[in-house]
Order: sequence, then structure tokens, then C-alpha cells
Amino acid sequence: MRRRNLPGAGKAAGLVERQGRPAKPAGAKKVGAPMGNANALKHGKYTQARRALIAEIRAHIRQGRALAKAAADG
Repeated sequence: MRRRNLPGAGKAAGLVERQGRPAKPAGAKKVGAPMGNANALKHGKYTQARRALIAEIRAHIRQGRALAKAAADG
């Protein structure tokens, strides 16, 4: 008898599907840097600074586009 394509058929047992990410073992609890990694991101200091920089760049681009549109309109 031929198997139908049922949801979950043919998948490895014990793996959990994650949207847009590879499957991971069902018992896995932690993601990120391993314990003891001194280079692990802990407080988001650099993430916050990078997000602020990107926001400034986007604002600068918006201003440039608005200026170009105003110049084109005459």
C-alpha cells in the first residue's frame, strides 16, 4: 500500500519544526552562545547602538529622497 503525504509523515522522530529554521531536538532548551563564552552578547549594548545607527541612516535616506522629489517637482 502506498503512503499518502500526510502532515508529519517522513519527518525524523523527536524533532520539532520551527518556522523558517532547521528542526531541533525536542529536548533542546537553550539557543545562543555556549556557556562560558566571554564573547556572547549579554545586554544588547551593541545591538541598541547598531539599531540607532540604522535608524539614522534610514532617516537620512528618507530626507534625501524627499529632497530629490521636491527638486524634480520643481
